[in-house]
Amino acid sequence: MQTTFAFSIVDDTDGTTLANVKPLYDLLLSLNMRITKTVWPLRCEEANNPYKHSETLQDKPYAAWVKELQENGFEIAFHGASAGSNIRAKTLQGLDVFSQILGKLPSIHINHHKNKDNLYWAAARFNSRLARTLVGLNQKRRELSYEGEKKDSPYFWGDICQQNIRYSRNLTFVKQIDLTTINPTLPYTDPYRPYVPRWFSSCDGSNPQRFVQLLSAKNLQCLVSQGGVCIVYAHFGQGFVQNGKVLPEVEVALHRVAEYSEGQFVPVSELLDARCPQKQITPVLPAIERRRMERIWLWEKISSGGTS
Repeated sequence: MQTTFAFSIVDDTDGTTLANVKPLYDLLLSLNMRITKTVWPLRCEEANNPYKHSETLQDKPYAAWVKELQENGFEIAFHGASAGSNIRAKTLQGLDVFSQILGKLPSIHINHHKNKDNLYWAAARFNSRLARTLVGLNQKRRELSYEGEKKDSPYFWGDICQQNIRYSRNLTFVKQIDLTTINPTLPYTDPYRPYVPRWFSSCDGSNPQRFVQLLSAKNLQCLVSQGGVCIVYAHFGQGFVQNGKVLPEVEVALHRVAEYSEGQFVPVSELLDARCPQKQITPVLPAIERRRMERIWLWEKISSGGTS
């Protein structure tokens, strides 16, 4: 049957341990749904970092499981070198560990939380003066700085990203399940932010409640009927598995998705590659589309708390 819609998930590794996500990946494998999972290659050295106890590729049982996921068709992506801010040398070390264990460099990079090595983060993500002002004020209030694209910063690694990474996530939207209704130019390039070769958007399923709401029967019917694209942004290590079992409502939602046999269920880079093959020139995000995306993101952030 001809594919009518595309579906994937990018699971950020925040708070992840082998125990608190393996049951969910076992479920995904049983449903023949391969997704993208981010990892940290290196342990966090910041004493007060809230993600200090997340497992990394330096934890051997976890690393062996991640490699097994890769061998089973899941994509492994880069969430920065560690859960803390990473100077250039540490980013290089993290990519080296990633390559040594998994046999290749990552295709996808996702910025993390408050890391100073984040690329084009917070106010730097936006062209809209209003968005830059409001997000910038919040950034200043929280005393946050993001310097991954700044050549004079010890956290600079933009050139490394440009040479080695194919895709990075940008805006995440709360209420829409079909990204093509907001961001039809998916993936896209951004001449204002050249260190990232290609960008993609995502749908907010960051916690179990939002994940289940996003994948409601009504929303899925809409996605299928429109032949749309859904890339869910989630944190599986933060409450999706409890007492060694996948939350029943999460399991029901994933079964609901898998029932649509006409769906294309592939990791994120494979989905994006199909939309814009490597030999084709990736389109630049049109100004009118950018303005609409930034306006929707800002409204959702203000009205619902949104996500990144």
